[in-house]
Amino acid sequence: MTSLASWAGTRVLVTGATGFIGRHLVRALAGAGADVIAVSRRAPAERHAGAAANSPGPPGLRWVQADFAKPGVAARTLEALQPDVVYHLAGHSTGSSGVEHVEPTFTSLLESSVHLLLAAHRHPVRRIVLPASLNEPFLAADEVPSSPYAAAKWATSAYARMFHSLYRVPVVLARPFMVYGPGQGAEKLVPYVTRCLLQGQPPRVSQGKWAADWTYIDDVVEGMLAAGACPAIEGRTLDLGTGETHSTREVVDLLSEMTCGRAAVQFGALEDRPIAVVRQASVEETATLIGWRARIGLREGLSRTVEWFRANIGGV
Repeated sequence: MTSLASWAGTRVLVTGATGFIGRHLVRALAGAGADVIAVSRRAPAERHAGAAANSPGPPGLRWVQADFAKPGVAARTLEALQPDVVYHLAGHSTGSSGVEHVEPTFTSLLESSVHLLLAAHRHPVRRIVLPASLNEPFLAADEVPSSPYAAAKWATSAYARMFHSLYRVPVVLARPFMVYGPGQGAEKLVPYVTRCLLQGQPPRVSQGKWAADWTYIDDVVEGMLAAGACPAIEGRTLDLGTGETHSTREVVDLLSEMTCGRAAVQFGALEDRPIAVVRQASVEETATLIGWRARIGLREGLSRTVEWFRANIGGV
């Protein structure tokens, strides 16, 4: 895995810079000496007004308002700013199967990514890192996407591979598995359950049978950095996970233990997702390609997360 020193002076553009992974990534890049251009779809005043406990990032970052889903924006942005590396993390991210998510996932994920790939063909960059999803069907499997999000990510990955194969656009697909950690949005399982338990409210969850490869945010950011810097990996897909799966119930039970379980969890209060495929990261292939392995186990990662929320939730 490449050294953080290799980022010094590199101009890096990060879309979705106010999102969970984006915020952590821009901090890490800035700390490594990169020239970071953080892109968000909202105006700076709106972004700062909604920041609350989630700081927008360290001083010295350049913030740009841009929406790559709009035609021409990606091309103008790359032409004007001339980044060396682009991380495209923006998009409507939800695992819900509701039909209301079809259009926003299509435009914010697939359409914006195609616009970026076309822009990079006209205005070359050294590397584009696109996040793949553990929810998207594998190419060799006869599977149906489990949500509009999964379908959009599936199509995005196909376009990325095509642009690399046909047009030599230097794309790398990085597939984070079930990411969690400090500062994650309240709509996700770990922060939702943690907040409820710390505040003495009973979390309402599914039966908890589905299992996932839960990966701590610091490990994911290190993997993302390696995906952007390691040479000769264009066109590859990198799994960023631990290689181990744990059921949702295991995760919730650990959170209950760590928060002293002040409220009983209501398992079965919510319906399970209609299609839920269990995936485990291919850790050996990723280690061979970029020298990266997850270092933080589930118990340690959840403990760090609980302590962060304990310190950052008012009244707890």
